[in-house]
Amino acid sequence: MFKFHKNKKWVTAERLIKTTERRKKKHAEELAEVEARRAEEVRIAEELRGKIAEAKTAEEDLRSKIAEIAGKADMRSQESRRRMEKAEEAYRHLRDETTDELRLRVEKCMRGFAMWGLQTVKWLKLDLLERRLMSTKANGSAGQK
Repeated sequence: MFKFHKNKKWVTAERLIKTTERRKKKHAEELAEVEARRAEEVRIAEELRGKIAEAKTAEEDLRSKIAEIAGKADMRSQESRRRMEKAEEAYRHLRDETTDELRLRVEKCMRGFAMWGLQTVKWLKLDLLERRLMSTKANGSAGQK
């Protein structure tokens, strides 16, 4: 079991050596643990740096695609605006043509109506004159008998 040595210094030295060895061993174990954690942290940091670089690249790609899409949308918007303006101009032109054409037709109808009115008055006068003539002939031939 436990041996007693004659020299207390010897016992104390042995104890100190054993304590020191235990401490060295414990320190070595702790150091190995710390180095393992540090190695894991370095691995994680490298992995995160890689992921950050990938994310930045992906972000740049997305920004580029967004800019491209925005440019195309702007071009389509401008083209649509030009087509809308062209359609509006065509509409105004057709509206003006239609209005002018309708105005001419209305004027033609009005002239026709006026001519019809004049013809009607002429026919009525002619009819009146024919009646007077017939009446005069009838009265004149009755007076000659």
